[in-house]
Amino acid sequence: MAQIDQLRHLVAVVEHGGFRRAAEAIHLSQPALTKSIQRLEASFGVQLIDRSGRRPVPTPFGEIVIEGARRVLTDLEQTYREVDLLKGFERGVLAVGCDPLAAAGVLGPALARLVREHPRIRYEVEVGNWSSLRTKLMDRSIDLHVGASPEIHDRKVAVREFPLEPLVYFCRPGHPLTGLTEVTLKDVRRFPRIGIEGPPEWNRLYARALGTVGRKAEAAHPRFAMADSWDVLKAIVRESDTISGAPRSVVAAELEAGLLVEFDPGLPHFAPRGSIAWLAERILPPAAEALVREVLELTAGRDGGTESGDEPGSAHSR
Repeated sequence: MAQIDQLRHLVAVVEHGGFRRAAEAIHLSQPALTKSIQRLEASFGVQLIDRSGRRPVPTPFGEIVIEGARRVLTDLEQTYREVDLLKGFERGVLAVGCDPLAAAGVLGPALARLVREHPRIRYEVEVGNWSSLRTKLMDRSIDLHVGASPEIHDRKVAVREFPLEPLVYFCRPGHPLTGLTEVTLKDVRRFPRIGIEGPPEWNRLYARALGTVGRKAEAAHPRFAMADSWDVLKAIVRESDTISGAPRSVVAAELEAGLLVEFDPGLPHFAPRGSIAWLAERILPPAAEALVREVLELTAGRDGGTESGDEPGSAHSR
């Protein structure tokens, strides 16, 4: 049977483009590395590395083994990470996926509290929308997802919902909308809008307000651009006649400094629902449980918020 070290050695040879460089990178002598690869080839009964050229390359058999080796090594690394986390707050890496709607106003403050209380835990945050992060949650590449709640969660996902911040709408100073006594949706539709992937309930509300029931808001007022970075979107708004909407915490500094201007498009008040989600079958490590509690406590004072005394274990799946 192939050994883990032998699989690591095979991947190293390919990634570093040769035995000498690989041996230096993994701090092993070149003869020892060569013997390790030879033993691995013997265990499979085929040649894995073609050494006939100036640079060793994988054979077709080697390509298959390397692909499997990478999966094994990734799974093993993930297992070590989860075990470390489950030991407590003294070590480990908590991986969190978050969408832009919740990054500044929810996840940022929650992690700030945890860093002060548990400084030995490392946190890795990946910002993206639910569509892009769902796969990573399902394959355990991230431990939690925080963001706008999708319409339907997989039955394998446990969910706790909370209210996100209400959206505010903004444009640049001197924008044509700022010269109007009253802004209407007809006025708003004259200008390109940009934004992130919005929650489904917001899209329905906007579509109804535009009189396009049964159609997507995108069809009635297409977005000029979409991105997962508020910095990119705000920069575009500051330099053009585009308009956008975001949680107030995202644009508070720019509004106060006069770099952006808030306007009222006449839409109904809307505070999107957020959710913190994890795999229902997983035993949440202490750091993940603590983050769930922090998120729920931070948002409990908002309208419709979850009571701060609720425990992560009482989450529902739907």
